[in-house]
Amino acid sequence: MRIWEQMPEPKFAVAVGNCCVSGGVFRGCYNSYPGLDSVIPVAAYIYGCPPKPENVIHGVATLVGKIRGS
Repeated sequence: MRIWEQMPEPKFAVAVGNCCVSGGVFRGCYNSYPGLDSVIPVAAYIYGCPPKPENVIHGVATLVGKIRGS
């Protein structure tokens, strides 16, 4: 969290993979977070385990759309 706060603006986080997005198979375990968005704000989500190339392209396109919109 400290590194995220020290980064200059603008900053964007992308959650890649089911474990990062929602905890995946580790959801509910005592030693893991339920997802990246519970720690830092996430701009785009890329689902899959492992993520397919078309999902990565879609996630990056979503992020670019958010950057251009703001």
